[in-house]
Amino acid sequence: MAQHGLDPQNMKRNSREFSLPGGYRKIIEKPSDVQWDVIKYSDNKISLLLSDSERMEGKTEPLSLEEGELRAVRLHFTLGTSSYATMFFRELLKRTSDVVRPNDQFQKLEEAKIE
Repeated sequence: MAQHGLDPQNMKRNSREFSLPGGYRKIIEKPSDVQWDVIKYSDNKISLLLSDSERMEGKTEPLSLEEGELRAVRLHFTLGTSSYATMFFRELLKRTSDVVRPNDQFQKLEEAKIE
């Protein structure tokens, strides 16, 4: 990099399009404004959350149905910049973030049956 006049410790440039100032992310970020509720519902084809545009239109979230036979946990939270909700859910559910394809799981089940 030095032969091209670049210093990895200083990647800030006058032109915004070519500037790479960088920055560090926090290792641990706690979500704020965490709220949750358990809701009962019957139709798994309806949305249990509102989109941003629905919120702007003033619509209200679907209510829990006393007679609903299905249950869901509805979460609301705020994360800081450069934080990802997928990582929050991975930690919350204590799951890996590896990509698992349905065929891979089927293959493992079939192999387990053979042994």
